[in-house]
Amino acid sequence: MKLKLFSCLMCAILVLSCASCKSTANLSADAGKSPEKSAAPRLRIGLYVDRGSSGGGVFHWAELVEISPQAELYTITGQDIRDGKLSSIDLLLMPGGYPTRQYGAMKPEGIAILREWIKQGGTYVGSCAGLTCALNHQARLRLLPFVRHPNTGGATGNTQIEISERGARLLGIKPGKRVVHYASGPIPRPGRKPDPSSTGEVLALYKNSISYFGKPHGGLFDKPALVYGTLGKGKVIASSFHPEYRESTLDIAVGMIYAVSGVRLTPQFPQKSLRPLRVGLSASAIMGHGPVKALVSLINQKHITVQYFNLPHMDDGALRHIDVLILPHGIAEHNRDFFSRGTRWEKLKDFMARGGIILASGNAATPLPEHKNLKKLPADADFTRHLADK
Repeated sequence: MKLKLFSCLMCAILVLSCASCKSTANLSADAGKSPEKSAAPRLRIGLYVDRGSSGGGVFHWAELVEISPQAELYTITGQDIRDGKLSSIDLLLMPGGYPTRQYGAMKPEGIAILREWIKQGGTYVGSCAGLTCALNHQARLRLLPFVRHPNTGGATGNTQIEISERGARLLGIKPGKRVVHYASGPIPRPGRKPDPSSTGEVLALYKNSISYFGKPHGGLFDKPALVYGTLGKGKVIASSFHPEYRESTLDIAVGMIYAVSGVRLTPQFPQKSLRPLRVGLSASAIMGHGPVKALVSLINQKHITVQYFNLPHMDDGALRHIDVLILPHGIAEHNRDFFSRGTRWEKLKDFMARGGIILASGNAATPLPEHKNLKKLPADADFTRHLADK
């Protein structure tokens, strides 16, 4: 009996020992692997934030990528491109702004490097100025067989486009008419190929026009709104409108990324508290890696709701609906223009008298007089730290 019990005990010890060896072997095999490396690789999207990339589109594109688990957000400059850092990303995202400054910051050397990167399989997504950069004009990036249509364009506002069946298939959405945000974007028309390997096609047309008050119509009707093409092994897509601005057109923005990368983003908007801290973000002058990084850090804060904020919003009374106004460091002349009218400073003083807080960083703080509810911060300030106790 004792011998039998001893034999059973030895068998149990042997089984446990083997199980322990197997567990140790698995741990050794997984050693050094982070959860990110074990998961499917994410699409590496580089947001171009050098001179000229400005406006709310910078923030909205950054937000879209940041809250999508399938993608990883990087910022990239003209110098980064010249330094060979395009090899660290899969897709270059060119937001709105001032195209001559955007491609000017790359310099001819950077433009040549970018074109070769795309020809070898890189991908490019652009909106508004991002389309202007991609057109086949001298000194621009020359990625698409399209040129700028003369005597077209208009003011800022809503207009309508119609997405073709072919466009819908590429974007992975339904065809048909959609209302989009337009902000004086370029209107392309077919032109010469920038390279023998170049192809191009129109995926959507405008079905309405928009213009400044008292001016002739903008000439948008039946003109291209969204174009797609290839350059060597690479793919390029660009719109003259801003699909990233509104939640109702985010599927188009997501579809543009999908059309060139094959990766469909599923943005996960963070849950908010019942009464979050309402933050107005002036992004019209934003420029550079530091401010973009600081602003992206606000997105996933559960106690904060961030909304884009510009001069017309302030003139229309939007200060009544926010608790904190953030003025980030950016293009100096734009930040000065924000307070070019005395009535705007009076509105800001009223806002602070009601308990509103202004956080201004870098050159955004320079034109502002002192006030107890105004905090002047360094250009690379971490806004989340200053909002933590609000």
